[in-house]
Amino acid sequence: MASTITTAGTLTCGDLLATVLMADNVWADNASAKFYKANTGVIDAIRENQTVRFPQLQTDKWNQIKLIWLEMCGTDTTACTDLCDAGTLDEIQSGCETHELACLAEVGFKIGEYSYDSTYYEFQEAIAKGMLAKMKLLDEKIAQLGVAALSSFTGVNKYTTGIAEGTGNLFIPPAYWGPDLMAEFSMIAIVNKFNNPYLISGSNLYKANWNAMMNAANADGKGGAAKMDFFPAYFDLFNVDSIAGKVTYLVDPNALAFVNKARYSSTPKEYGNGADKTVYSVGSKNLPGVFYDVIYYTTCVADEIFHNFKIKATGAFLQNPVGCDEDITGVLEFTCGNPVS
Repeated sequence: MASTITTAGTLTCGDLLATVLMADNVWADNASAKFYKANTGVIDAIRENQTVRFPQLQTDKWNQIKLIWLEMCGTDTTACTDLCDAGTLDEIQSGCETHELACLAEVGFKIGEYSYDSTYYEFQEAIAKGMLAKMKLLDEKIAQLGVAALSSFTGVNKYTTGIAEGTGNLFIPPAYWGPDLMAEFSMIAIVNKFNNPYLISGSNLYKANWNAMMNAANADGKGGAAKMDFFPAYFDLFNVDSIAGKVTYLVDPNALAFVNKARYSSTPKEYGNGADKTVYSVGSKNLPGVFYDVIYYTTCVADEIFHNFKIKATGAFLQNPVGCDEDITGVLEFTCGNPVS
């Protein structure tokens, strides 16, 4: 695989696009792609279920987004009035929030043009694989931030007569973590006014779910499998336990959303005298529809030309505006264990 670098110390816009295409080819090769697969179960679940929409409205900054919703909260019913009496009416109006997206994380790498050993990989192939490896880290970081967002958006459980104890972080004893727990979650969802909720979990419920699915074909196992299948469930064994502990989230699809925006287009553009910086965006392989900004530049250190790449993720986890019950956020967090007295 020959390198297309034509000028020492500089990768042209065409060279950079060639590395993007090379990365696509590496990803398409199942044998190679396995090294760049990320653990993103949490963010996959959030993005698959989120219902919020962000209209393309003009804002003052490239990294701003507007969220619009309807305010329809009434106080109570009233006594019937005469036909000609206007009465006291609740006004339905639209509300708007402007959110500013921030840099969530960045990664980077560099390759020395003269000191790089091209015995095994040509220069641009090394760049392409470096990009894939670093973007994998950003993908997983976003998943980890998703866990933190779920915990921070946790609301108050309105179903107070069940087995879940505590406020905020709700505790359910280990003995209950099996198929029968779905009945409890169903009551919790109804009382808390969750609409078609789903579960996000780490190791909690994983074995119970696995065993139920394996026993689904057995006459005495169909019931357990049906119970476990009542809620859509997503298991992330890499991020949930490590970030939040042994917890499970019950989530209303309207509760939160992840939004991402790249500053630059996918076509590389040079800035500065002598092309000091070249900027462009690349799409995540693990999170289709998520784009990262790339800043490419060269430096000269100790008689060596280094090709430097910074990759930045910009976005936000947004909580839907609170409804008429301000403490019902659409997210509840359950811990396997007993409350700490």
